[in-house]
Amino acid sequence: MLDQVSRDDLSTETAQAMIADIAQNYKPILVLSGGEPLFRPDILELAIFARDRGLRVALATNGTLVTAEKARAIRDAGVARVSISLDGAQAATHDRFRGAGQFDRALQGFDHLKREGVSLQINMTVTRFNAHELPDLRKGGGSGRGRASFVHVGASGVRRANRRFRYASVRRIREVASLVF
Repeated sequence: MLDQVSRDDLSTETAQAMIADIAQNYKPILVLSGGEPLFRPDILELAIFARDRGLRVALATNGTLVTAEKARAIRDAGVARVSISLDGAQAATHDRFRGAGQFDRALQGFDHLKREGVSLQINMTVTRFNAHELPDLRKGGGSGRGRASFVHVGASGVRRANRRFRYASVRRIREVASLVF
């Protein structure tokens, strides 16, 4: 199921050992992602563990599980930046990819994080169905949320296996990007 931790996920202890090893030998930005990382009950424990070892921690989420309380906990855990996946500037486009009502839930999560002063960015997988909305997404999608940082992210997991999520052509991405940047 997509609404729970997978049996294939690392245990808390194994994840902490990996984080400790990374922190001892490198100083990258550690991005906690998934699936949906907020399904892990220990995700903020891992963020704090990494932060306390000198790593800069980011979180990549769909935003739908971010309540006001969770946003405060993310801030308090020292997460440096949260990226929220939005697959369109309009609800109809985003919800086509993610399911009915998910656009509004993602934006609510975004707003909770913004109120807590968490640094935010929007990630978008550019496909033939949403490339035309890049300029609007860059401006905040008419949502009054300010400008978005555009990050081209490839589909993975369930989305990669689903043939309906066709990438936009490189030519189309360049055309739209020239309007955005």
